[in-house]
Amino acid sequence: MDGKRKAFVYSTARGFVHAPNYPGANVDPTPPVWQDGEAEKSLLAYGPTACISSAGDGEYIYEVYVSVAQNDDSEYKYSDYVYTAQTLYRSNPALSFRHGMARVVLRLRSGGSLTDEDVAGASVLLGDKNLFTRADIDPQNGTLTAHKPKPNGLGPQTITPHRCADTPAGYVVAYEALMPPQDVSGKEFIQVRLSDGTELGYIGESGSMLEGGHEYIYNVTVDAAQQVPAKNISYSITRHVHRPTSQTTE
Repeated sequence: MDGKRKAFVYSTARGFVHAPNYPGANVDPTPPVWQDGEAEKSLLAYGPTACISSAGDGEYIYEVYVSVAQNDDSEYKYSDYVYTAQTLYRSNPALSFRHGMARVVLRLRSGGSLTDEDVAGASVLLGDKNLFTRADIDPQNGTLTAHKPKPNGLGPQTITPHRCADTPAGYVVAYEALMPPQDVSGKEFIQVRLSDGTELGYIGESGSMLEGGHEYIYNVTVDAAQQVPAKNISYSITRHVHRPTSQTTE
């Protein structure tokens, strides 16, 4: 805002408030203010704040990442990324944030000779050391692009998804994961390992592009008679709900 980067934190009592002492690269500690006669401001806002770091020599790294261990509640929560690039009006100083990550939901049900207990006790993974977990941030509009690692950098990873709090009727268990936008076409994307060691999976179809701000629901029928890639794994795509968040300036 006004050509300067400022940090805000969330307080349950006050909502989003300016944080002059929050650590971070190139953070200006002075509070944002409306100038006399000023009716609007252009701004870019994003979170978490720690997604920008110093690269030295006055350069900065605009990058965010998701955890590979999203089965942990806090790791899943902090893998989220939101942003907005908009005009802020003095008459109504509110911001509407969008989600930058793609959200993948897996709904599992039993098939063939397998029981619900077999499926409930299975371990589930996304990818096989082939998924990008870092994303570059466009400093002009806040959108994300999967970060292609340089030699000796962090390579593609396998993600352990988070178990959903609720499971829809007709399914045994549901998982969710947040991922940077990326193409998973031709990649082993869903892995299901039964308690007896049997491994089943699904390879992404051609054109399986995961877009930021979208939710992808895979309705998975787990059948031990199927081979990799399992041909009975179907999926549907729905828009990820954008949760608006209001924020005021001082």
